[in-house]
Amino acid sequence: MTWINDYPEHACILAKFPADSMLLNPTEVWLDAPRQPQHNKNKMQLIVVWNNQGKQALYESNPAWLNNLKQTIPQATWICNNSAHVLSTARVKCKNKQRKRFKLLHPDTSIAANISQWQTLHNTNVNQCKSPCIPKLQSWKSITYTDGSAMQDAISKQQIICAGISTPTTDTGYSDTITINPGGSGPTLTINRAELAAVLVAVQKDHTEIATDSASFLFQIIKQLLNPMAVLHHLHRELLKDIVNLIQSSPSPVTFYKVKSHSGIIGSEGADHLAHKAAVNQISDVSLPPATDPFYDLSVPNKVGSHAEELHILTNLQDKLKHYMHAHHYLGAANTDTLLYKLWKQLHDTPERAA
Repeated sequence: MTWINDYPEHACILAKFPADSMLLNPTEVWLDAPRQPQHNKNKMQLIVVWNNQGKQALYESNPAWLNNLKQTIPQATWICNNSAHVLSTARVKCKNKQRKRFKLLHPDTSIAANISQWQTLHNTNVNQCKSPCIPKLQSWKSITYTDGSAMQDAISKQQIICAGISTPTTDTGYSDTITINPGGSGPTLTINRAELAAVLVAVQKDHTEIATDSASFLFQIIKQLLNPMAVLHHLHRELLKDIVNLIQSSPSPVTFYKVKSHSGIIGSEGADHLAHKAAVNQISDVSLPPATDPFYDLSVPNKVGSHAEELHILTNLQDKLKHYMHAHHYLGAANTDTLLYKLWKQLHDTPERAA
């Protein structure tokens, strides 16, 4: 709070609030359960920030604004008792280095003169040419938020994925929540599949404004739209294809928004809570068809005896292939005809080493 002491003409403390002196209204959250008002647990201060022109205009329009504010907030301990103390504009002398840097700035008198001449010539005010500020979102409550969750089962050590959809306010006036089972298996049990499954169900439910905290999902959708051959061997190509087909066949345009994850956004936090709850309880409202194994057509020769060979199906490229390759190719391109390899082999095959 040193800037208050450095710039007293622009900021000052009007009042202080002790702890448990005010009853605060509860903040709006995504839960439907009502919350009770609570007292402030920390000390609070009322700080006013203004410039000299705005301060003078306030006193000219309403000279008794400070007394009215004191009557409105009786819980506060007021520091400024009179308006003369607030109205005083004691300037702080700037440092010599700042004064030298300010002198080095180029003057803008020519630019100001050109603007004034242009306004006089065209009889137009520059402020009237500014475009109005139109927000991108009319209401954040009508947007559908999606999120996925992945966790490991403590007993089976298997990956569990689930997804959640949260709409704070629908057309009926109530919130809408959906939990989803993405239906993954083996290598498809990833958080990316959970994110894609949530968006797929949201598009199937005719939601046209969807917010997600996954930037990779948005890039995958763009790649599927512009270059489908680039994701031909994608792990979740079936979900990507279904999402793009629904977007292209939708009667109204579908808009996606990227939101920051775990930053207090009510809808995003609600979807994350639904996905985590569904993963813990393993209960979902919607279940997608089981995913096909993308490595079903990959096989390696499996030796039986000394000469016979047969094909052995790899059910999981991440674990089974590593296990197979480690037993046969852990030496890589090493030269086994050297003396160092023979000495290492003798040391490796000793009974003490094997035990």
